[in-house]
Parts: sequence; C-alpha cells; structure tokens
Amino acid sequence: MEGLERAKLQNEILKFIISKRMIYDTNELYKTINNDLKSKAHFKELVEEMLVIAPKYIDESSARGIGGSIFISSNEFTQEFLDDGGFVTLYKHKQARIHELNIKQQEEVKDIVTQRKKNRYEARLAKWQVYTFWPLFLLGIFGGGYSIYQIFTPKEYVTKEQMDEKFDKERDSLQNVLESLKTTKDTIK
Repeated sequence: MEGLERAKLQNEILKFIISKRMIYDTNELYKTINNDLKSKAHFKELVEEMLVIAPKYIDESSARGIGGSIFISSNEFTQEFLDDGGFVTLYKHKQARIHELNIKQQEEVKDIVTQRKKNRYEARLAKWQVYTFWPLFLLGIFGGGYSIYQIFTPKEYVTKEQMDEKFDKERDSLQNVLESLKTTKDTIK
C-alpha cells in the first residue's frame, strides 16, 4: 500500500481514534480497523509514520505494550487536522511540491544546456576575434603611420602656370602623334 491509499488509511485511523475517545495500542487498532496491510508490523510502521509526520495531532503514550506496540490517542488538534484534510492533504501537498521541484529541475537543466551552447558560440567567436584582431591591428598601425608621415612631409603645390605648361606639352605631343598617324595612313594607301 503506497501513496494516497496509505494516507487515506491514516485518516481512517484518526477518525476511529476520535470517535472512540480512548487510548489504543497498535495491536488493538490492527484488529479493529479493516485494512489491506500484510501484517501487524506494517500497521505499526504506518502508525509510527503518522507520529513522525504529524506529532502535534496525535498523543503517544510513553509506555510500550506487548510486542512493542504503541499506545496512541487523539487530542484537541486531531479533529481540526482531519477537517483540513489530514494525511491526504499532506500527501497531495507533498506530491505537488515534488512536481514543482521536478519542473524546476527540468528548467535548470534547460538553462544549463542553453548556457553551454552560449559558451560554445562565445568561444568560437573569441577564437575568430583572436585570428582577425592582429592582422587588422597591424593594418591600422600601418595606416596610422602613413597618415602621420603624410602630415609631416612637405607637399608640392602646383601653380596654374605649371598646369597650363603641362597641358600645352601634352596637347603638342598628341598633335604630333596624330600627324604621324596621318602620314603613315597616307603611305599605306
């Protein structure tokens, strides 16, 4: 007998104890309450579990009976405990908490997997950055050095007269080339 059935039997034991308002030992309770437990030892284990889970709601006698049986009775809190659902409610709360913890654990596993993927991509990016950083850095240093060189070297400015002279020279050379082409064309005919 496990889980919810066990909690229901524990509630039945409490109801019986409240209805009779007497002190019972586990041997008498086992005989009186119809249950599906295999033996008195299982029943005694069930009662001990009740005392561990909800000691405030059951009074336990300090004396032990024959065969180690436990003497138990109800107190002023027992009925209130049963009205709130008793051991069945405790069991359902426990199962809900276990379910919440499972969900939380699954979320944590998902977070860990996501973090691992993120770390792997960040490592790849960092490796790529290392390979591309130094060549670009050296290119930047070279460009900066060339710019500084250009700033400090004197520049030659071309005046309008010098430009006109260059254009005239170029025009004369082009006219000479054209004339030579015309003469070669005439000779070929």
